[in-house]
This record gives sequence, C-alpha cells and structure tokens, in this order.
Amino acid sequence: MFLYLLNENQKSAFFEVANRVALADQRLVNREIRYLNQLTHEAGLKRRPMPSDDPLPVLLNIFDTWEGRLAVIVEVVVLAIIDGDYHELEDVFANEVIQGFQLSQNDHDRVNRIAEQTAAAVVAMWEMSEESA
Repeated sequence: MFLYLLNENQKSAFFEVANRVALADQRLVNREIRYLNQLTHEAGLKRRPMPSDDPLPVLLNIFDTWEGRLAVIVEVVVLAIIDGDYHELEDVFANEVIQGFQLSQNDHDRVNRIAEQTAAAVVAMWEMSEESA
C-alpha cells in the first residue's frame, strides 16, 4: 500500500526484506503469497526480484528517507501478521528491521498499530470480494 514512496532500487531492496520476513518461519502460506503478489503488482513489477546475499544492514541503508523507512517497516509488519499468526521468527526479523531504522519505542508502537489496521483492512477486503464472487 505504501510502495509508491520508494524508488526502483528501494523497491528491489524492499522485496529482499519482504521475502526474508515471509520465510522467517520456514513456511509461506496463502495470505502471505497473496499479499506479496499484491505488493508486486502495486510496485509495477512483473515478478518479485530474485534474492541476493546482501546482509540486512546493506539493504536497509538503501532507504534514505523517513517516509521510505516507514513504508518498509509497515509493510514488513503487515506481511508478518497477514496470515493471523505472528510467528516468533517473523517477529524477530521484523524487529531487526525496526532496530536497523532506529525507531523509538513510541514510533514502534505506532507502526504496529498502523500495520494491524492495514492487515485487517486488506483481509476484510479479500473476504468481502470472495463473498460476492
């Protein structure tokens, strides 16, 4: 939902981070796949970028604006919770991203609330569209 704030290099780096959080719990479930596909489409990409071996700090350095960092953090947390199961390993990875951007505890809490509301809205939209299909 917020990828419009990122340039092309940042979008590629975002999908690196997103793929890592989605796979942090060693499983990729339907809602995670669906959300990743939605983000890929939103970013204007035909397919998600291939994974690299870049360490997380290198990837995070690409995001040089506060708005871009917020977009990444919110989307990472949404992806971690979209399946209704915020797995411990997803939480650990999401917190590494948040710490990498040096968010205050207050901003961390605010991001979590935004992500929870966003995930709920996305899932409600999916459910509503499936009801009418």
